Amino acid sequence: MQIGQSQSAVLAKLGRPNYYEGKCGVIHFPEKNCATEYVYSHPFAPWAPDYYIVDFSPEARVIEADHWTSP
Repeated sequence: MQIGQSQSAVLAKLGRPNYYEGKCGVIHFPEKNCATEYVYSHPFAPWAPDYYIVDFSPEARVIEADHWTSP
């Protein structure tokens, strides 16, 4: 995902989030302008902690995209 991509472009590429969709800050500490957070996970999460987190602005544009894994 690239900063500025639309929410619809993310959905077209990745589909609906399989782990979480909604309020920002539930999974990680987001940017202050975050309006919606999508979290995609490994099928065995949280036992296999591997997450891809995408945060959207109020204008439904990507403002942050992170890949989290356990060490």
